Amino acid sequence: MHVKIIEGCIVCRQCECQAPDVFVIEEKAHSARVHQPHPNGDREADVIQAIKGCPVHVIKLKRDRVPATVD
Repeated sequence: MHVKIIEGCIVCRQCECQAPDVFVIEEKAHSARVHQPHPNGDREADVIQAIKGCPVHVIKLKRDRVPATVD
């Protein structure tokens, strides 16, 4: 998966609270930033909670494609 934050962040810190190893807000920041743009799959639930909780909907998630298997 790939996580990014687009323009419009209001620095509410909600994403950092949900997934502190993925998102970070530095001192005097005007936007949150993605500290770990390709988190492990076990972090997906926390990232989704951050997305759902973002009041301005600026967190975007792109899931990796899973290759089709041939039997």
